[in-house]
Amino acid sequence: NLQKAIAAYDEAANILRELKLEKDLSSTLTNLGNAYLTQAQLGEQPSANLQKAINCYREALKFFRPQLLPVECLKTARALGNLGFQQGDWQMALEGYQTAMAAVDYSRTQRVSNAEREEVVAKSIYIYENAIQAAINLNDIPTALEIVERVRAKRLVDLLATADLYQNGDIPEPVRQYLQKLNDLDDKIAQKRGELGNDSRETKPDGSKTRQLRAATAVSEDIAQLEQQKAVILDQLSNLDEVVAKLRQVQPPKLADFIPLLQDSPGAAILSFYTTDDDTHIFILRHGETVPTCFTCQGQGYKTLQLWLRETWATPYISNKTQWVAQMSATLAELSRRLEIDRLIAEQLQGLDELILIPHLFLHQIPFAALPVSHPSASGTSPYQGEAGWGDDSSHTPPSSPSSPFYFGDKFLLRYAPSVQVLGFCHNRSAVTAQEYGIVENATNDLPCSGFEGAKVAEFFGVGQEKRLIGTDATRQKYRQLLENTTHLVSTHHAQSRYDNPQESGLLLSDGRITVSQLLSPGWRFKDLDEIFLSCCETGLFLPNSALDEPVAVSTGFLCAGARGVIASHWAIYDLSAALLSILYHNQRKAGKNRPVALQAAQQEMRKMTGAEFKSKYQKALEAHFKAEKARLQAIPGYDRSLLTRVLDSEKNIKRYAADKGCPFQEPVHWGSLGCYGLR
Repeated sequence: NLQKAIAAYDEAANILRELKLEKDLSSTLTNLGNAYLTQAQLGEQPSANLQKAINCYREALKFFRPQLLPVECLKTARALGNLGFQQGDWQMALEGYQTAMAAVDYSRTQRVSNAEREEVVAKSIYIYENAIQAAINLNDIPTALEIVERVRAKRLVDLLATADLYQNGDIPEPVRQYLQKLNDLDDKIAQKRGELGNDSRETKPDGSKTRQLRAATAVSEDIAQLEQQKAVILDQLSNLDEVVAKLRQVQPPKLADFIPLLQDSPGAAILSFYTTDDDTHIFILRHGETVPTCFTCQGQGYKTLQLWLRETWATPYISNKTQWVAQMSATLAELSRRLEIDRLIAEQLQGLDELILIPHLFLHQIPFAALPVSHPSASGTSPYQGEAGWGDDSSHTPPSSPSSPFYFGDKFLLRYAPSVQVLGFCHNRSAVTAQEYGIVENATNDLPCSGFEGAKVAEFFGVGQEKRLIGTDATRQKYRQLLENTTHLVSTHHAQSRYDNPQESGLLLSDGRITVSQLLSPGWRFKDLDEIFLSCCETGLFLPNSALDEPVAVSTGFLCAGARGVIASHWAIYDLSAALLSILYHNQRKAGKNRPVALQAAQQEMRKMTGAEFKSKYQKALEAHFKAEKARLQAIPGYDRSLLTRVLDSEKNIKRYAADKGCPFQEPVHWGSLGCYGLR
């Protein structure tokens, strides 16, 4: 039967070539290629039949192009890529998978349901992983990194395709008009593809196959012209809102786009993490270099590393925070070992002092600043030959003694980004030279230390009462107005990550939420927002449900909404610890330090602070603040008495910290939660 099928397909292909009916020919060739492949797998002249299968797939793809018939192209290109991957022909695998990836991108413009789109995504995820592995096997690290970042860009586009970005019609009219034009063009393209999808073997009234051929040729040309029109409109839209333009349709990142992100950061490198089934790869692009390198943590694949993190980090965090805190240091030490951080430093990070980290999956939840690493030598120089030691950079302050824990965040200044693409959004914005601070405090009146933090920041930067939203005054409308009229905003109140629906993660204000979906929508853009400091719980938290997921957290939303830099938290932070870390950070910012330098210094100062130092610097001021806070709460008509209990508990905590004979904030749970996202 297989032989008969091959003979029939072969005869049909010859006839269709003569008639120049390319779509039918391509479908037949794909089926013929599958038949040859099956015959090879059965042991029938495997070498010859495999080559015939390859020839069929390649000929079919001359017509099954991604822009023209993406779904059909995907099936054929995927078959070619799989065949190359199975045979260890990495160049052929990459050839097929790259065409398949383009087809997946164009399939988004097909008029299909969200469920169908998710099915395409789910069935295609291995294409990207295999393509990355094929590129690595070819030692084509630039292509591997481009595909990694393409995955991140694609996933964000897929997520936003299902989100309501235009809530309440809140969208600038010029942007709306461009988006309408793009939708109209997509409808026309879908219609044209539908014409190609008609059965070309059906006899037309005039009985002429020539007419069908001309129609197919015209449709192909029409689609190409419509795609060109879309490209022009996307360029025009990008001038108004780059985020909407880039997230409207996947635009595969290129290595040439990554290099400018480091141009103002000598001594810096981008570290892009990606976990496959077998290994975790770290792609490293250094300032001044045009070719990235790859560091592989062998054996640390999806199950070994990512699912281990889910069980030891994410699950305890959600279900048993006491257990999570108790095992935090041990988990971070084990992760440092699994990622071979010491070897990474010795082999790849010599001479660097700043890293931009783009984690993958559960690594997004990890405070890399708190990963333990080998201690420098007692002389103060690094044990890694040729590497900058402590004495080379006065902005780095070593721990107080050789016996103190030594962390990745002591060795390097750290920044994070959800993707190279989102980092590019920040980089492409004009610099903000003004400095106008606003503060939003204790929106739900149940964070006793929030007001203390707000008052200190207001003192540092001369913030007047009109730029401070306190308690019930911190409404969504006023918060948005403050975003529009300040360059630096300090948010010290509640927030929450929605594990079930990341787009609905958001800030909790006195009258409701500001969500990630809102921040991503084109109606929420703040062109003069230089920094937002989120002294809130879980604003950088993202818990993936599968290998498909990429981060959509509150920090991502603000980076897309216009912020050049965001300080956000990986977990639910203690009220007093958050306030102290914020005060130490803003004191450094007042002294002129940039974001990563200020955060590093604040974290080191906090963990080294003794109980006696805390008592002398903060106890009296905090006691006075709590007294005023109790009076403020009692003046609220019908106030909740449980709010006073929170203040009393905080008073007990400061007495306990003041009496501590050691360093009460030395554990990472106190100082490691915050990360610097975006630009310096």
